Amino acid sequence: MRLAAMARPAMFVLLVAYALTFAPIALPRVVEGIVGADPLSKEYREWVAGQLAAMTRRRS
Repeated sequence: MRLAAMARPAMFVLLVAYALTFAPIALPRVVEGIVGADPLSKEYREWVAGQLAAMTRRRS
């Protein structure tokens, strides 16, 4: 596998992290409708952290 191809999953996680960070500011009601929590709340931040951790967990 080429190095560039190996970096794609990491770059995708970074892109998702940016989207999860920016969405509460740009689309707060959409985020709240999807997640069911105020996007500026601690609950949302904890949910995001859990989702990113799950995405980056090594799978066998």
